[in-house]
Amino acid sequence: SSGEVIMAVVTVEDITTMKQAEESLRTSDKLAAVGKMAGTLAHEINNPLAAIKDLVYLLSQNQKLDQNGREFVQLVDKELDRIQHIVANTLSFYRDSGLPLRVNLSQVLDSVLNLDARKIERKQLQVGKRIEANVPVMGFPGELRQVFLNLVTNAIEATPNRGKLRIHIFPSRQWQKEEVRGVRVVIADNGPGISPEHRSKLFRAFFTTKGEQGTGLGLWVSQEIVRKHQGELRLRSSTRLGRSGTCFSVFLPMELPEAKRKETTDAK
Repeated sequence: SSGEVIMAVVTVEDITTMKQAEESLRTSDKLAAVGKMAGTLAHEINNPLAAIKDLVYLLSQNQKLDQNGREFVQLVDKELDRIQHIVANTLSFYRDSGLPLRVNLSQVLDSVLNLDARKIERKQLQVGKRIEANVPVMGFPGELRQVFLNLVTNAIEATPNRGKLRIHIFPSRQWQKEEVRGVRVVIADNGPGISPEHRSKLFRAFFTTKGEQGTGLGLWVSQEIVRKHQGELRLRSSTRLGRSGTCFSVFLPMELPEAKRKETTDAK
């Protein structure tokens, strides 16, 4: 009653979970906004892209074009096909992709290497591809191509000029469920490696080590696609001088439970 403090009560509460929930909510809001914007842009690009394709076709029919002109038109047409493929893949992320198909991972990796051929040639990289499993897996071809395009492109960018890029495809089992059989794809480079403080953050949405050139979505999207296919995406990296490099490992099961149930239902 005299105003003298004779006791103090201190309450301590762990708000870690609350902070994590708030961060997850902010990330979800960002991803939703990015997804809506990407879907809208892809849809809007389709119309002028179709018009450009038509104009290129009409130009190719012009008899006055010399041989060099025809070659340039063909190159433009191929690049437009690439843009259309990217737009279609972007839209597929925000639409129901339908039923999974049988996918040959070796062919997917070949198409990815073809897309990155210019970068590989420019850096004079030694690319080695070793195939021990040529059996198909169940999945969505466009989404799996996006995963391996992200991983291969990252490896190319990390590898020094005249460096080495290795791709290994072999039969394997899931680490946590050994009864699940599938195919493992390993993509390794001899770049500088990824520092330990960055490895734990690498698969977070919007985290990037590329500065203004990176979006921080490539590896996050890749991990989500692999999870959707009930597979695993893991990373090993070393920054040791003379023995540096990074290795990504993707495991994909040969059969998806949903696909098995669909086949059973169709059979009945």
